[in-house]
Amino acid sequence: MPPQEEAGKNNVSLVASTYKQKISIKDERFDIEKLADYTLCLQISDHDFNVCAIDKRENRCLLVEQYEIEQIYSAAQIIEQLELIYDDHHVLQAGYWGNIIVAFKNKKFSFIPASLFDENDIPNYLNLNCELDLTIESVGFTKHPNLDLINTFAYSTSLSDWLTAKYPRKTINFHHQTSSLITGVLHSANKNGEKEMYIYCDEQNLNIVITQDKELVYSNLFEYKSAEDLTYFAMFVIHELGLNPEKVPVTLWGTIDQTSIHFTRLFKFIRFLSFGKRPESLKFSYHFDEAFEHQFFDIYNLHLCN
Repeated sequence: MPPQEEAGKNNVSLVASTYKQKISIKDERFDIEKLADYTLCLQISDHDFNVCAIDKRENRCLLVEQYEIEQIYSAAQIIEQLELIYDDHHVLQAGYWGNIIVAFKNKKFSFIPASLFDENDIPNYLNLNCELDLTIESVGFTKHPNLDLINTFAYSTSLSDWLTAKYPRKTINFHHQTSSLITGVLHSANKNGEKEMYIYCDEQNLNIVITQDKELVYSNLFEYKSAEDLTYFAMFVIHELGLNPEKVPVTLWGTIDQTSIHFTRLFKFIRFLSFGKRPESLKFSYHFDEAFEHQFFDIYNLHLCN
């Protein structure tokens, strides 16, 4: 074997797996021969990787997977772990999906009124809320025409290049996780004149969305480390918007469940607290009963951003 090939082989062997598959659910209708009819949805952060496949002809979810990734400090390390996941996953490696949509989950996003939006100014919009390094990051935007808003966001250039190389015959649509979440929330919200609060949380991030009459009032993402942090941010937003924790309905989605300390603590301060459901716009077989109905709400709605 040539020396450079041997070196490459040794380099690959030095990459240790730090990911763990937590959930894998596949509908019996999933057919690898029909991938051209499916939309592949991927969601990536520095601590997890989620996969979802949607048959948009039947509005049916056919696959959902969740991977927890630990000890990640750079985009290069995320790519290393994704390479390992892809090496063991023949479906993800397939290049003939109908559509591919990727959502990045990070704090680098900003909503801009459509009337003020200029694509050339995206870095300036983002610099108001976060640090941006255009030598290693790219920027994008998602239109929300029903809201007259544009969601601008930043993401790792090396990560997007890696994904593009994985699917050279496809055009990948990039979005921010908040766009799929807000799109799904507005489909579920009521038009009753009252403000409603929606919380989506994973192990590290907390999304809070406020709506009124199916209009977006507030959206933000917080990093948290404890149940106390989660409750603090929720109550902070409630007080900032002048809401009454004894009256405002709050819907929960994500990794939180009724047995967790996070739920118990929230319930001490918020009277009308309930768990959300899967999106009604999609069909789910009994296989998906393996996961809570309030899990994966954001990625279930990602196909709507296409």
